[in-house]
Amino acid sequence: MLIPRPETERLVDLVLEDASLWKLPHPRVLDFGTGSGCIAVSLAMERPQGRYLAIDISEEAVALARENAALNQVSDAIRIVACGDLSEILEPGTLDAIVSNPPYIPSADVDALDRSVLAFEPRLALDGGSDGMDVIVSLAEEAAMLLSDGGRIFLEVDAESGQAPKVASLLSDVGFDRPAVHRDYAGRERFVTARLAAGL
Repeated sequence: MLIPRPETERLVDLVLEDASLWKLPHPRVLDFGTGSGCIAVSLAMERPQGRYLAIDISEEAVALARENAALNQVSDAIRIVACGDLSEILEPGTLDAIVSNPPYIPSADVDALDRSVLAFEPRLALDGGSDGMDVIVSLAEEAAMLLSDGGRIFLEVDAESGQAPKVASLLSDVGFDRPAVHRDYAGRERFVTARLAAGL
């Protein structure tokens, strides 16, 4: 996402509120689909002890994220990479947390979005496939391999189509413990968090 919105601010808060994550000396955190870099930059500013990797498939988004990191003086804290395949740059079990606001809008609903969204957001950042779950399914499966035992995942999902329970079920299926659904500032179920079970 290239335009930060209040819902994503709440996603960052959920990461910051995870006390057990920040007990680690230097937690390794991936911002998947970084867009403007707002998530990684915010986390690096609030928790400078973290080790941050921000990736996006779009070269333009990566350039913007690097610019925003520089403007906020956290360039040294975040590695920002154009990448479409996590396995190319990460080994299994090397992350402590993954946070993402992925494309989650069902394809058929994208064109009906408010013009203020369509005018500034590339379709790539919005379209999550026929049911909005394509990227989320792929990310959940990769997260189960890339996170260390007890690693966390924090996801923003589509509140309008009721994705949260589906995403929670998906995370359980791939090995996460007790996924939790969280509401946004308007009371809608928009976020799902979970911890990877040990011994996978």
